[in-house]
Amino acid sequence: MTSFNQATLDALKAEATNTYKIRTDGYDAYATTCPKTLRAIPGWVIGAEVAVVVVGPYEIIPTYIEYAAKGFTYHPTGTMATGAGQRIHFYKPESPKMVDGKEVRIEGVPYQCDDIIKIHDEVEAKYRAECAATDKAASEAEEARIYAEALAEIQQEEAAALADKAAVRAAQIEARIAEKSQTKPATKRTAK
Repeated sequence: MTSFNQATLDALKAEATNTYKIRTDGYDAYATTCPKTLRAIPGWVIGAEVAVVVVGPYEIIPTYIEYAAKGFTYHPTGTMATGAGQRIHFYKPESPKMVDGKEVRIEGVPYQCDDIIKIHDEVEAKYRAECAATDKAASEAEEARIYAEALAEIQQEEAAALADKAAVRAAQIEARIAEKSQTKPATKRTAK
């Protein structure tokens, strides 16, 4: 018995990929939600978008050039003012570049393909663990049902055997009583 479903796993992977594509990499104050209190739980998240903070406007263009050289692409949000500094938004490179049929990776650059593989592995491990727990609970419930049925059969058999023994014993007792209570004919006549 298995509750594993490839279509469900593929849907979970697609959902995780879509969430990854629209998420900014880094600290998120609303990363998850507590199921009991429904409060936001902060955490570190992996996303396709990277926000780079620069101190002043004079650093924007050199930072754009540096990140473009590494393979990052510009995000539609572009640059946003945050306090005294600026935040420049980029997309991580999709995958390493191919040069002469070989994959060339730039050291220190996170690639979306690596993140997606990691996310898919985590989603699959979590889904398989949930399926295993569901299967274990179902098999334990089936075992308990079979045990209860067997126990009920045994109790019925024991009750039937006990009823048969009681009937035999009652017949024996009635036979004894009948033997002892047979009246003997009177030998003496009573005077009139």
